[in-house]
Amino acid sequence: MELKLMKKVSVNYLYNVIYQILIILMPLITSPYAARVLGPEAIGISSYSGANAKYFILLVGLGFNFYGQRLVSLAKNSSERNKIFVGIVASKLVVGVVVFIAYALLFLCRDVEYREVYFAQSLAIFASIIDITWFYAGQEKFKQIVIRNTITRLIFIFGLFYFVKSESDLISYVLVLVGGTFLGNILMWVGVLGKVSWTPISIRDIYLVFRKSLIYVIPTIALAVNVTINQTILGRFSGATEVGYFSQSFNIVNVLLTLVTSLGTVMLPRMTKMINEKSKVDDAKRMITGSFKVMTILAIPIMVALMIVSHRFSIFFYGPSFARIGQLMLVESFSILFIAWNNVIGLQYLMAANRIKEYSFSIAGGGIITLAAGLLLIPALGSTGAMMNIVLSEAMVVLIQVIMTRNDLNYRQMFNDFHKLVLSGALMFVAAITINSRLEINNDFLYLSFNALMAISFYMFFLIIFNPSVLKNKNVLLSAIRNKG
Repeated sequence: MELKLMKKVSVNYLYNVIYQILIILMPLITSPYAARVLGPEAIGISSYSGANAKYFILLVGLGFNFYGQRLVSLAKNSSERNKIFVGIVASKLVVGVVVFIAYALLFLCRDVEYREVYFAQSLAIFASIIDITWFYAGQEKFKQIVIRNTITRLIFIFGLFYFVKSESDLISYVLVLVGGTFLGNILMWVGVLGKVSWTPISIRDIYLVFRKSLIYVIPTIALAVNVTINQTILGRFSGATEVGYFSQSFNIVNVLLTLVTSLGTVMLPRMTKMINEKSKVDDAKRMITGSFKVMTILAIPIMVALMIVSHRFSIFFYGPSFARIGQLMLVESFSILFIAWNNVIGLQYLMAANRIKEYSFSIAGGGIITLAAGLLLIPALGSTGAMMNIVLSEAMVVLIQVIMTRNDLNYRQMFNDFHKLVLSGALMFVAAITINSRLEINNDFLYLSFNALMAISFYMFFLIIFNPSVLKNKNVLLSAIRNKG
């Protein structure tokens, strides 16, 4: 039984890592093409309209996804899961219809700028309505999710090269971007149609699901709004082009970050089960310690490597007209470590323990900082100010979470290797910069490849020298899983 549980977590993590590698490689083909064909302004219009549409997508989701995943992970049998599925789907449908009407009145029925683009973006609202990823995640069926996401990405690649040929194809680009997600969400239904019986549900049942999911609204919305607020303020003060620079930089860093946060994705349903069984709480906390150390040891080299190659990466990836993205990536790289820690403390512990109010308070705290600092930094510094705001917000979220959980988690043990990891990362940076200053590699691809290999080699070399405890006990995470049975 223990080996089976260990294997399930390991396989789920492997599926997620393979997919994250895929989505890292795919933009190497799609993003440069889209940027060069459409240009900075069109990319900015797509990002700005998408940011505004995202507010409505968030309203469709409310707290349904977190709430549904939690209930499914705790369900004892298929009958309970069936009832949960019907209740969540019906509630999302009702809310989705109301939200779409509001979106149509605001952006589609008025003579607003970019109305055609907003019409194309509306497909993302319908994609959110029919999204049942939470049902699979709650059962730890990450294989199906990865297959769906892979198909979605392939649809996007095909559509991008087939339909987007010039700057005038902005509408086609948006439709391809959101249409892949819509078709992918439809595919998820294939796996449940024959397994879920559609039992009757009353208006009262829908209302109860809606009311109970509301507690998850604040973290769900605040997580996305912290980014969307920056895009909105940036669009108002600096224009669509600056939003495009910001969004492209944010997307690249976010893709790299998922290599780390994939662990949190597969840990959440497992942690939810363990924390809700009193006899396994201590084992759950040991898993949190292990997860924190693993995420830190992965986040630091990604952060430092991005600092080293950001400028050359942006030119190679997007072209000379997008060189500004490199500066933004350099600033945003500092947020990687904070986001990794937030994923462990906030998602894997607070959310799994159903301490939603505390998690919401930390995210809302970051949102307040985002709004206040954004109004000061963005008008003065443009997209650079927006990126500084992202880093500041993420740091504040983690600080609040650490304060709230200081009596629950063993931070002394969680940070006992931190100085060794930081020193390894700092020496990796110095060594790479020194070698780059003495070598002239004109080819951007060769430069990036060389620096990637060099950074990994130096980091591993210094880790071996300093020998942190997480390397001495390589099974720190899996041992906790083994002991849970």
